[in-house]
Amino acid sequence: MVKTVFLDRDGVINHLVNHDGKMTAPWKIEEFAFMSGAIQSIRKFKNFGKRVIVITNQPDVLDGKMSRETFDIFKDILYYLDIDDVYCAEQRGTEFYKPNNGMIEHFIKKYELNRDECVLVGDTWKDIVAGYKSGLKTIYCSYNEYKSPNEWIHVTPTYYVSDITQATKLIEDVL
Repeated sequence: MVKTVFLDRDGVINHLVNHDGKMTAPWKIEEFAFMSGAIQSIRKFKNFGKRVIVITNQPDVLDGKMSRETFDIFKDILYYLDIDDVYCAEQRGTEFYKPNNGMIEHFIKKYELNRDECVLVGDTWKDIVAGYKSGLKTIYCSYNEYKSPNEWIHVTPTYYVSDITQATKLIEDVL
């Protein structure tokens, strides 16, 4: 049974935003909008005694696209939802920046988690590969077809769903 749910943020909990033709994280408070069912899903996880941890790549402050103040407000929003813990990897190329699995390994050690009792829900190949590297079950959560670079073509999600509501149902009913 799944006891810990790792969630990506952008594209799973909140909507991506179109910035100059590229879908990215929101850069301003007024751009932040929860995905349909996200708040309810997190509450369900918590009501069923599951630990919820958000792991997210957030390079936008270092890239000069978002202020540190806005970044901190976005992080506070997650804690308001009763998320147990959050790790925002800001610097590309580090062991913590997905597809590397440093964020997951940090929390496995911190909470002494059993990998068989964890699942990762993400909307990109980077999320899925990070979960794979840590030996977790993975749920690809997107309406888009799953695609990865050739070097990771051998890694596929354990499950496919279109949104966080379906991921929640899968975790409740199957995992």
